[in-house]
Amino acid sequence: MGVSTLHHHFREMTGSSPLQFQKQLRLFEARRLMLMEGMDAASAAFATGYESATQFNREYRRQFGQPPRKDVAGLQELRCWRLQVDARNRKKWANELKVCAPSVVL
Repeated sequence: MGVSTLHHHFREMTGSSPLQFQKQLRLFEARRLMLMEGMDAASAAFATGYESATQFNREYRRQFGQPPRKDVAGLQELRCWRLQVDARNRKKWANELKVCAPSVVL
């Protein structure tokens, strides 16, 4: 299979070029690292292969619509809110609720 044919089929299946797809994977992994592992943006950028934190921030904003710190803070807030609202799982998630909102009474 030729390179142009591969690119055509890849775009047909994923909706993006191989380079764009790779960039999206790296940005989603960086987002996961910041959200789940507590990394800062620069560390997540370097961990996912970016050599420039500035370039990472620019591409992150383009992908997710806001800078990394603001995006992750919003996702953490949403995660805590969802945990608080889900009464059925309160006991199961008790430790996470204490981290998200120490004032929540279980």
